[in-house]
Amino acid sequence: MPRQFVKSQKGTDQLIYKGFIYLLEKRKPGITIWRCVEYENSKCRGRVHTNHENVIFDNENHNHTARIGVAKAKEAMNEIKTNARNWRDTPQAIVADTVQTMPDYVAVRMRYMIRTINRTRKADGGHPTSPRNLIDLHLPAAYTVTAKNDNFLL
Repeated sequence: MPRQFVKSQKGTDQLIYKGFIYLLEKRKPGITIWRCVEYENSKCRGRVHTNHENVIFDNENHNHTARIGVAKAKEAMNEIKTNARNWRDTPQAIVADTVQTMPDYVAVRMRYMIRTINRTRKADGGHPTSPRNLIDLHLPAAYTVTAKNDNFLL
């Protein structure tokens, strides 16, 4: 079963494995221990141990069912946030691109996606606004060089 890492609302890493979501509990040399996110609410004993590449232990001792819809919604929301940072498309275009590939049971859990895109862009510094004339044209340093660090337009 593939594993995937996503970011929580606070920006910490979370592991999604077999429909369960895990938080980082501790790191040891060569091993990372993850605990189920339901530990605080319902004392779930689910744990996963990973090394750099693979899941090496999964006790599957959960006291609740897997929430595949929630896990898939987290994956989709992380994809939307990444696209919002990297693309200059409109929020509606980003949402349409993401929603067309997700199942209906995931789309139901996705609310306020356009607002999330706008907040992500604002927190990331945002893209420059469209100027009305040359006096209003102020470009951040990141927009004045190419990927090869050559001057662009200036």
